[in-house]
Amino acid sequence: MNGKPIWRQAVESVDERVSRQVEDVVNSENFAIAVGLLLRARREVGAGVSQVTTGLLHAVNLPAKRDFDRVLRQLASLEREVLNLSDEGTKATAGRPRATRATKARAGRPGGSREPRST
Repeated sequence: MNGKPIWRQAVESVDERVSRQVEDVVNSENFAIAVGLLLRARREVGAGVSQVTTGLLHAVNLPAKRDFDRVLRQLASLEREVLNLSDEGTKATAGRPRATRATKARAGRPGGSREPRST
């Protein structure tokens, strides 16, 4: 006895017999052609289903996947624009002193931004 459980011996025995045959099939040209044909058929069926689904959803005035995709692209574009504007604003205000609440309040009073009187 080699110390391996019986189930493991059975699995290895089947694996040894089957794996060579499976490898021969998978590595054959016919298998590659069959997989290619199946992938193409799947893509074409999927495109047809997508068109039908989109048509049905639009017929009842509901958005389809491509509508969501378009909105997501627009949102991403807006986010990029906001980030660019934020970066430009940060660069433009760099080096300027930051306004505090007190300076903003003084700027709103008649007389402008005078310094407060000391007592």
